Amino acid sequence: MYNPPHFAVDDIGPMLALINLSSFATLLTTEGDDVQVSHAPLILGDDEGEPYLIGHLAKANPQWKLFTGAQKATAIFHGPHAYISPSWYETQKSVPTWNYAAVHVTGSPRYIDNPEKTRFVVEKLSEYFEAGFDQPWTLDKAPADFIERQLKGIVAFEMPIEHIEGKFKLSQNRSEEDRAGVIEGLNETSDPAAYQLAQMMTQMGE
Repeated sequence: MYNPPHFAVDDIGPMLALINLSSFATLLTTEGDDVQVSHAPLILGDDEGEPYLIGHLAKANPQWKLFTGAQKATAIFHGPHAYISPSWYETQKSVPTWNYAAVHVTGSPRYIDNPEKTRFVVEKLSEYFEAGFDQPWTLDKAPADFIERQLKGIVAFEMPIEHIEGKFKLSQNRSEEDRAGVIEGLNETSDPAAYQLAQMMTQMGE
């Protein structure tokens, strides 16, 4: 992606944090002239300190057939984003823009042809997204035969992180006064994403 130096993220820590924050990814693959795109929750696994992605697609989705470990895919994670009004800047000669955070992960995914490991992936996804609930749902709360049929309708996969790139466009190219005006303007909107973006800008400035 187009990534000017002042927006580029060099530290993998904030990029992994954004993946944890915004785990619903856009997954792209190409085969000749064909581009396939899926939208799926992907979370981080850890193999002796080496992070990777895990997720699953519907078995009816043909994209998983490309996940042989020999072909590249890119997962795009979108963080908070919002419109930036030039009226928020101290600098008078300004135009509208858009602030956002995004992380691109490229790797060679491999589908999982193992029922026990497929169940493990679904369990990890459920644990991750149910963690904030008072009474988290688990697979054993549904009839075993029902879960078995559902698992047969998906294909789980793992995707190593062969390349990761982050772009946090958070007004780093503006003056301190302009950035403060943007944070104030974002906080005054009713958009939850704008509020999250303001928080991110504040944290990055600390």
